[in-house]
Amino acid sequence: MEARLVCFNFMTHLLDLKKKFTVVTGANGFLGRVFIEAISENNGNFIALDKNISGLKKTVTTLNNKFGTNSKYYKCDITKI
Repeated sequence: MEARLVCFNFMTHLLDLKKKFTVVTGANGFLGRVFIEAISENNGNFIALDKNISGLKKTVTTLNNKFGTNSKYYKCDITKI
């Protein structure tokens, strides 16, 4: 039991994303949305990048309101960088 508690505490600390920003490309796609939701659930902020931001504004706003985060979104096509 004690070893499981230590492992749980380690993983919780490892996944605590407070005061950290993560850049997610393709944020409007299926996996991108899964990633930004997981980041928000772990107290993290993200910068969502996608070449098609339709619907992304609503998703980011909803996650910010639900989890108290300060994430941002931008239109960006990384193939042009």
